[in-house]
Amino acid sequence: MRLLSLLKKLEVVMLMGTAARDGWEKLCSRHPAMETRYHVIRSLHTSPLGITNGSQHSKAEGVAKVIASMRDALAKINPP
Repeated sequence: MRLLSLLKKLEVVMLMGTAARDGWEKLCSRHPAMETRYHVIRSLHTSPLGITNGSQHSKAEGVAKVIASMRDALAKINPP
């Protein structure tokens, strides 16, 4: 929470993997205003297991999903 208070211009939060999503949910349960303050993008972790979502899809599909998430983040901070 202290770190976020120092990042005054932060607009987008990318949650890369399950641990990040769980941590964000825990933070938001303690500080409900956080849920609407930022644009939150949930994505895959970039580790070999995370990128395939536990072998649920191919590495190429996982990489494509991460790239799409990053493009979404870029579009939010730098609209066309």
